[in-house]
Amino acid sequence: MRAIAARLRPNLWSGSRYTMLESNAKLLEQFDTRGNAELAAFIETEKTNLLKEAAAECEWETKHDRGRDDRFEAKLS
Repeated sequence: MRAIAARLRPNLWSGSRYTMLESNAKLLEQFDTRGNAELAAFIETEKTNLLKEAAAECEWETKHDRGRDDRFEAKLS
């Protein structure tokens, strides 16, 4: 499970890393953890961490896009 969790944080991607991390966090919900409290806790921790990383990426992407948009508009003026 640790190997799978590590692969949910890609080093290379296309598009929004925020969207990818958020989608990958949701993938963790598909694992059957009934009867395995340790696995359930691990998955919940990984999901929480992925969602925190996704939120940070969203914030970065928003700031980055806003700065790019502002520069574009300034060139048009």
